[in-house]
Amino acid sequence: DRLLPGNPNTTFLQGVAMEGMQDRRGAARHYSDYLQVVRQGPAAQHAYARLRTWGYVN
Repeated sequence: DRLLPGNPNTTFLQGVAMEGMQDRRGAARHYSDYLQVVRQGPAAQHAYARLRTWGYVN
C-alpha cells in the first residue's frame, strides 16, 4: 500500500494473501474494497465469487 497507494491491484492481492492465510474476514474486506473500484475482469470475478461463496453478497 505504501509503495503503490491507490493501486486497486494491491488491494486485490492483499485479499489473495489473506485468503491464503485462511483469514476470510480480512480477505473479504480487501475483495470488497477492490470491487468498489474495479468491477470487471478476471480479478473482479474472482473477488465477487469468493464474497458470494462466503455469504458476504447474495
